[in-house]
Amino acid sequence: MSNEANEWGFWTEEKLNALENYLGAFTIASQSAQNTVYLDLFAGKVDNVRKDDRTHNFLGSAARALTINPPFSHLRFFELEEEAGLLQSDLLSRYGEKERHRYEVIAGDCNQTVNSVIAELKKLGLDKSPSFAFLDPRAFHIDWQTIEALANFKDYKYKVEMFILFADPSIQRQYGAGIDQKISKQYGNTDWKIFAELRNNNAISPVISRYCYSELFRHQLENTLNYTTTMALPVKSGSGNPVYTLIFATDNEAGKNIMSWVLTDTAESMFEERARIAVNKAKEKRRDNDNVPLFSDDESSDDYEVQLWMRQFSESRSSPILNPAKSLDELIEEFKGENNAPKHQSQLDI
Repeated sequence: MSNEANEWGFWTEEKLNALENYLGAFTIASQSAQNTVYLDLFAGKVDNVRKDDRTHNFLGSAARALTINPPFSHLRFFELEEEAGLLQSDLLSRYGEKERHRYEVIAGDCNQTVNSVIAELKKLGLDKSPSFAFLDPRAFHIDWQTIEALANFKDYKYKVEMFILFADPSIQRQYGAGIDQKISKQYGNTDWKIFAELRNNNAISPVISRYCYSELFRHQLENTLNYTTTMALPVKSGSGNPVYTLIFATDNEAGKNIMSWVLTDTAESMFEERARIAVNKAKEKRRDNDNVPLFSDDESSDDYEVQLWMRQFSESRSSPILNPAKSLDELIEEFKGENNAPKHQSQLDI
């Protein structure tokens, strides 16, 4: 593996901005605690690059968590063997030895190493400290047992808060392609297959199938792990295609209120970025066709055109889903018939 920066879409930077915004509020709200814990199960690299602009660099999750102020007292960054070595080297190069006492890089499959890390944190008496876990797999590389172990780490007051990337659009694309077992391992059951079959038979739309996949996962968090609140933010690419859903779980009322604000702000920021991309593509197309641009290239006209685009396509705006998750039986009842339309289209536009 190379330590060259990874290339990502704008939505990756927006996701990490949301993480950073919440972590800042999390440590401020936890200032009275002697210790705070941050667990990053797919920590990635320190440096990242925008695909659409290789001059635009942004920090990864580990670097952001290390620079939060007030600081976390204990941070654990999980990565596969070779990537862990690169992350360790880059963190030392960037932040030196002065921060080394606060963090450890854990090498190996996080599903195999998380229990030993949790045991070590418990020995340090940190199972009573405010704790946050970021689970950012590229697809279905996290097991339900790992999520369960994190949820059960603390035996005092609030559970570990979790911010999870859930790759719901990948389920239908890869259904029957050899990863069904991985998907079931992340859910902890096979209920998701009911909706995969319904989608295969065109009994439900792609929008509804993705909604059901994320609802089932949220329901697991709420009813199996007893989180009082989960929320979801569907994330789209620049062309408006779904890429994943961000899911947050907490049983802290303050956490609920803060993340509601953070995800709403993130949804707005992502929508504005998609608007700018659409505007720029339209301008490029006109230039390629030797047409006179409808607007000049100055910033004010750019803003005006973005505003026009946003008003025209405002119905495609994503917003956080905050209502309690529906159970399997409720979802089947709602969407069992062919051509059933979603009842809350604004929330299902994913």
